[in-house]
Amino acid sequence: MDAGPSPLAKKLKLKPGARAAVVGAPDGYLERLGLPAGSAAGTTLEGPLDWIQVFVADSAELAAVVPGITKAVAPDASCAQRTHARPSPTALGYEPMLSAFQ
Repeated sequence: MDAGPSPLAKKLKLKPGARAAVVGAPDGYLERLGLPAGSAAGTTLEGPLDWIQVFVADSAELAAVVPGITKAVAPDASCAQRTHARPSPTALGYEPMLSAFQ
């Protein structure tokens, strides 16, 4: 019996069967994310991708990764920016600045 997607995957709208990428995540994040059935996640922006989450330390890192996101995102995917207040981004050592997902 499939347990279904994790609460975090649901909150981030990561859907079953999605082609996903998580770039620059803290250690253990992919395991915590808990992919839905049929989904596959990599750590590079090799597309087309339905769902992308990028962790960056500052705006310069974000600017450097945006061209890769633009090339990798599938035509039918949607993008959104997320800012997380808790846990503190500095406590994680990262500032999650951009999530692109379907």
